[in-house]
Amino acid sequence: MAARSEVDNILRFDHDFPGAKVIRLERNYRSTGHILAAASHLIAHNEGRLGKTLRTEDVDGEKVTVTGSWDSEEEARAIGEEIEELQRAGHSSTISRSWCAPHSRCANSKTVLSRSACPIA
Repeated sequence: MAARSEVDNILRFDHDFPGAKVIRLERNYRSTGHILAAASHLIAHNEGRLGKTLRTEDVDGEKVTVTGSWDSEEEARAIGEEIEELQRAGHSSTISRSWCAPHSRCANSKTVLSRSACPIA
């Protein structure tokens, strides 16, 4: 319930502090255009959010790929295989990939990747 209370505080800010200037932090300095577009599309489905237009001055970058897996072990194997495939194709061994997963699933990914040729930061 505490997390919902914090969101309610943000949503009521204009009402609780009339005349206060709201400054939206919309510029993203790290993500590419395609990542921000995908995030914005997902966030737009949250009806209880304040409006925001994410933007970047970075390039569009690679298109976002969404995959699914049955469990964290399958997910970790797929990530490791993709990185190894990129390495075989001549990409640097310091390839940095991001993936979205609940925190409880990250431990398996790190374990599987540490056994492979994939460096973990």
